[in-house]
Amino acid sequence: MYALVFGLTASDKRRLDGYEGPHFQKRVHSVQLITLPARTTNALVYIDEGDTTAGTPRAEYIPRMNKAITDALEKGIPEDYIHTYIRPFIPPE
Repeated sequence: MYALVFGLTASDKRRLDGYEGPHFQKRVHSVQLITLPARTTNALVYIDEGDTTAGTPRAEYIPRMNKAITDALEKGIPEDYIHTYIRPFIPPE
């Protein structure tokens, strides 16, 4: 699995809590960073454990995800990973 990892301030975390709302549970997971040298760090993730059904993303979410996809590709996340795991749910604009 690939992901981009960002540093967060306390203010960032409060804003994310507001966006994600009460439906998501915050979890901290250890992740392996692809750096030289490789290292691990803790990552904050938001998980909706109550809703595991497929759905359609809200319209406002699609442009943000497409920006994230562009950033991910620029950072070296493989295009086949994007097409296999993300594009079935996030259409290009």
